[in-house]
Amino acid sequence: MKKRSGLFLALAMGVVGSLGYTAVDATTSMLKAEPTRAAVIDMQKVLTGLEENKKIQATLNARISTLRKEVSVMQADAKDRKNSLENVYKQGTAQYDKAYDELTDLMYKIDSTGKIGQAKAVRYQLADVKVLYAKVISNVETLAKREGYDLVLQTANYDNLPSKGEAFNAMLGVRRVLYSVDSIDLTDAIISSMNAKFKSGQ
Repeated sequence: MKKRSGLFLALAMGVVGSLGYTAVDATTSMLKAEPTRAAVIDMQKVLTGLEENKKIQATLNARISTLRKEVSVMQADAKDRKNSLENVYKQGTAQYDKAYDELTDLMYKIDSTGKIGQAKAVRYQLADVKVLYAKVISNVETLAKREGYDLVLQTANYDNLPSKGEAFNAMLGVRRVLYSVDSIDLTDAIISSMNAKFKSGQ
């Protein structure tokens, strides 16, 4: 009986030992998985270097310029009305009161036209930039898959950090990459690729 018990114990220890080696082998296999290939992209540099973004900015400037001309015409009208109010009409007359009300209405119109027009121009720009940003992400994905990268991180140029205050803390807070070699930077490749597509009308 002692020999048989010893045999069972030896077999049991062998099974446990085998299971232990199997678990270690599985863990080792997991640790030997393929390393992740990562790349970086400077989104700010990309947007600055894209011809399409320059067109978006030019469109914004044109809208603001048109708005300023419109406001300028109204301001000239308001100036003439003010001169008439001070030099032509006699205070306390019906004509004076009418001219005063018209001038007041015009001043409110000038103010609202400027504010609303500028807000609309900026809103249109942001909508265009949002579409462009989606294009950048799509092109980054395409390039990363073609070049065999598993992960693309966002980096930025921090050579000109604000010296203090909330802007400094904000820029440090969004920093994602502390160091990377130039060979994994896809920024210039994305700019070149997207500018070529933009010029060709794609």
